[in-house]
Amino acid sequence: MIHIQQDPRAVRSAGLIADGLTACLARMPFGEVTVTSVCRAAGVGRATFYRLFDNTADVLDYRCGQVFTAMPDAPEEPPALRFIRLWMDNRMLLQAIVESRQTALLEDAHRRYVLPHSPALQAAAPEDARYLSAMLTACLCAFLSAWFRGGGQESRRRCMTGFASAFARFPRCFDIHPAKEVRPCPSVPTVFPSSARRTPPRPCATPPGSFPAI
Repeated sequence: MIHIQQDPRAVRSAGLIADGLTACLARMPFGEVTVTSVCRAAGVGRATFYRLFDNTADVLDYRCGQVFTAMPDAPEEPPALRFIRLWMDNRMLLQAIVESRQTALLEDAHRRYVLPHSPALQAAAPEDARYLSAMLTACLCAFLSAWFRGGGQESRRRCMTGFASAFARFPRCFDIHPAKEVRPCPSVPTVFPSSARRTPPRPCATPPGSFPAI
């Protein structure tokens, strides 16, 4: 947990500790970073560290927040593309998050800093918004993880194009159309009478359609 109060000295110390974490990540994977190594790189004592953070994962979370709160306004840039760009520009942080399996930090950053500006979410009906927001967050964060694990060679524009293309295929994967109600399939009895024909249930087909723009 992060324990930073609205005190200039605490904020300054937290910034030094976050810088210390960044310095450590330039030399070693996040799994090898210790409180001692961060304090040594930051030039602060362990007492100061534990007054502000519980562990190194908290510092990683704090650094991620710094990245997004400092991002410049770019109204012409789609929110999802900005999210991809910021993580690509901070690849060392992305590597620490993915390799330590703390992708919840990616999801939290997307929910806090990107979803409020998503045109697709703003245009969605209230009853659909929570599902759409969950899908956007989970899919975009998984996409970034896949990009990193695959070597991270594609440009951010290519990644955005690939993400939009993959997201548009969702209705086909589930054979659904988001604009129409999906009728429930008839349930299959768990015990068949001896005289019953054991024919498999027919899938519920719905007309194909395109998914709303991201």
